[in-house]
This record gives sequence, structure tokens and C-alpha cells, in this order.
Amino acid sequence: KSNSKTAVSVAMSYYYLISGLPDVSLDSKLDRVDFEEIFSTIERNLKSEDEQQFKYLLYPVDNRNLLNHLFHEFKDLPKGKFMEPATLSVDVIQGYRRKHSELPNYMMEFIQETEAEFPMLSMREMENRLQAKFEEQLTKQGSDFIQNYFQFKNGLRRLLASFNHLHHDFLTVPVFQDENGLLDSLNKGQAPGASVLKT
Repeated sequence: KSNSKTAVSVAMSYYYLISGLPDVSLDSKLDRVDFEEIFSTIERNLKSEDEQQFKYLLYPVDNRNLLNHLFHEFKDLPKGKFMEPATLSVDVIQGYRRKHSELPNYMMEFIQETEAEFPMLSMREMENRLQAKFEEQLTKQGSDFIQNYFQFKNGLRRLLASFNHLHHDFLTVPVFQDENGLLDSLNKGQAPGASVLKT
């Protein structure tokens, strides 16, 4: 109930902003939507405390941009496309060593604790360590909505990983703690059951 009250309160606070946003339903033509302008408009109109929470929705893009840069620097991969919308600019990502103060805390800690190991770590290990720092920060940021949102997204990823593993023998077993019995609830050749989708 508290989460729903908070959501209603936020919606009422930004009634004019929400009503002015374009239609992004499945029936709309998304190629005509300028998402960068949408995110810019949202950021300009948010209260400072809400803007901080909003940034968490964009941090996964910053994480990918940083990892792409690190993979180019330490793994000789071609430069990946800089993804937007993001909270950090290309200059900040590329200058992560000298621009620590402009990084979110979890990213700064990741770099400080892991930088010496970058040449030895695999790309998956680097990604996992950054993700662990991000998830640790999520538990501290104080918004139930943000935390529940990412828990929901992670649950979907686990569901898809389990389902794909059971349908494609060449894939490795997904690495996560299966508290809700996803692997046991999925059967080869069958769609996920309703009980799995609720976990």
C-alpha cells in the first residue's frame, strides 16, 4: 500500500509533465520518438530528490558504456557505440581515472577496488563486479519503487536464462541462487507456467 500511495503522490506531483509525454505504447511508431529529448525534459522538471532516484533508471546504460570502454582499453575490443540516454558523458566515461568525482559512488568504488586487476579479469568478471556494486547501492538508495523495479527486471532475466538453458543444451547453467525454484518449475518443451511467472 505504501508503494502505491507513493506512486500516486509522484504522479500527482508531476501531472503536467506526465500528461505532456508522448505515447510510447506498442501501437505507436517508436522510430519517431526522440527519447533523448524525453529524458532531458523529465530531468529538467524533476525535484532534486526525485532526479537522484530517476538516475538509477539510467545507470545501467552508464554501466554498459563504462564496460564497453574498459573492454576496448584492456581487451582490445573495437570501441562500442556510446549508448544514450545516460547520466555520464563520453568524456567522463573515457576519463574515468581523473574524473572520479563525477561518477556515482558505486562506480567509483568499483574502479578503486578493481582497477589494478582489469588486465587479468575476464569481461564477465568485470561485468559481475560492477553489477554487484550497483546492486549493493540499490539497497542503500532509499526508494522501495526503484529497488522493486530492479528486482522485477532481475527476476525476468533469471526466468529467461532458465528457460533458454532448458531449451538449448549448449548453454551453460545460469549462475544465480534459485530461491524460487525456477529451474525445477520449467520443463523442456513447455512454456513457463503461471507459477513461475509469479516468482
